[in-house]
Amino acid sequence: MVPLRINAYAVQVAGLLRAHGVSVELDVKHRGVKGNLHHANRMNIPTVVIVGSQERSTGTAVVRDMAAHSERRLTLNELEASGIEITSPRHPPPDTRARDG
Repeated sequence: MVPLRINAYAVQVAGLLRAHGVSVELDVKHRGVKGNLHHANRMNIPTVVIVGSQERSTGTAVVRDMAAHSERRLTLNELEASGIEITSPRHPPPDTRARDG
């Protein structure tokens, strides 16, 4: 997920990831970082890429491993070269369909 507040830069990062086959969700609800991390956790998204004004000004992105609770700051070149192994969920998302009964 990439917060959409920093539109052009977020779209650039999303495009880079999508070009490598990564499924990307852009935040259009303006939940903020904490809200997006909570959403990612609920949806079992293993890795979150965070971009904001600081990342835009430095040409970087913060990559957060949700299981390890660790973060690393990468340039876009480093992000691209890292192999971007962030496509598979930790486990399937919860079943949110209504149940009869």
